[in-house]
Amino acid sequence: MKVVNMSRKDELFWSLNIAVSLLIFIAVYVVSHSDALAGVISGHAHSALLKKGIEKVIYGHGCEFALAWTLVFTAGYQFRGSLETLKKGMIFAASGVILTEVIRLTAGLPLNSAVAGLFVELFACALGGAVILLHEKVLI
Repeated sequence: MKVVNMSRKDELFWSLNIAVSLLIFIAVYVVSHSDALAGVISGHAHSALLKKGIEKVIYGHGCEFALAWTLVFTAGYQFRGSLETLKKGMIFAASGVILTEVIRLTAGLPLNSAVAGLFVELFACALGGAVILLHEKVLI
């Protein structure tokens, strides 16, 4: 494995993307799984909150997006150094996303929920991968 010297700016880029996405995951998870907290934040009952438009999407798929973002940045950080190793990291992250959705399907999750989750997670991987490639000056 190749050791890459990083500047403080690079360390901050990788650290913030991983840490902030984990914090967003925790926040969305806590709010979406706590009736009392969701009611305090929105002023509605939790069941009413889950029937609304954008809040339903955020609470339904925000955790998946944040975890996929964390996965792609963690893999990118581990496989940084060259374009070839970054590609391996992106493939690793996308494979992890697909594997988790297959596991969720075998656990009895409804197909439409698994497909929506897969779409959201793959979108997060693609968007995160593009951000990483822009940061590494590959797409410029």
